[in-house]
Amino acid sequence: MQLSGFDTHSPISLLGTCYQLERSGYYRLWTTEHHEIDRSASPLVAAAAAAARTSTLKIGTAGVLLRLHPIVSIVEQAELLWTLFPGRFELGVAGGIAPIETGDKAQHQLHPSGDDFSTKVGLLLEFIKERQATRHNLYGHTTLWLCAMRRSAATFASRIAAGLIFHDGLARTRDIQHADRISVTRAYLDNWSSAGHPRVTVACFGACARTYQEAKRSWNAGYPAHAIEPAFMGTGKDCIEQLNILAEAYGAFEMAVDCFGPTPDDRLDSFKLLGAASTRHCD
Repeated sequence: MQLSGFDTHSPISLLGTCYQLERSGYYRLWTTEHHEIDRSASPLVAAAAAAARTSTLKIGTAGVLLRLHPIVSIVEQAELLWTLFPGRFELGVAGGIAPIETGDKAQHQLHPSGDDFSTKVGLLLEFIKERQATRHNLYGHTTLWLCAMRRSAATFASRIAAGLIFHDGLARTRDIQHADRISVTRAYLDNWSSAGHPRVTVACFGACARTYQEAKRSWNAGYPAHAIEPAFMGTGKDCIEQLNILAEAYGAFEMAVDCFGPTPDDRLDSFKLLGAASTRHCD
């Protein structure tokens, strides 16, 4: 199992998170797109900042909300990252529709374009191939990742040989049961027929501390809605064991964790403890 980070928090803490993940031996950081005031709405800009702040950590987007952005803009920004950080950046896109929060906390819905998600993904892939051909494949092979929450979307990802990112934490907030969550990644794996290997990444929420009691307090203080069970909780050793079990159930090679705590320092400490435990587990 590869251990990665998944950042849904304030961009103020992004660079500190990158530094801690790289020091702790994490595989990758996935940046996200949210349109609340205190979170990042630009995963590609966040990815550029994270890649510039680190030297070995892989960076991905999970994902750019494809319906909200022009395809040309997405590809041209991704091209720059592929060129500047060869072998380190991967583009992931999502089909969701985001709420946007104004200064007075009023909620509005961002309206998607008329094209459905699969159509826009097809156009995106076509444009990437055209650009690679005209640039003589300047930045080498690239992998597209799709964020999927339904079996149909996962099957589509396998059909186009994309990587799959499944958000376990988001599924739990929607009260999707364990068997139904597992069925999404299984649909992807069962329908894979392309050359090469399928790639499943699962993003999940939890808390890690020096004791289970400390981890539980961190989770209760850091997660804004206490209605869901964390995917992992406890000491570093216990959390890695829980994540390995979850990875096996999902068929995932990569678990991308977002740690919760009452302060940014608590989050960084969680990442540090998990990274140390993961290294010991591999040894």
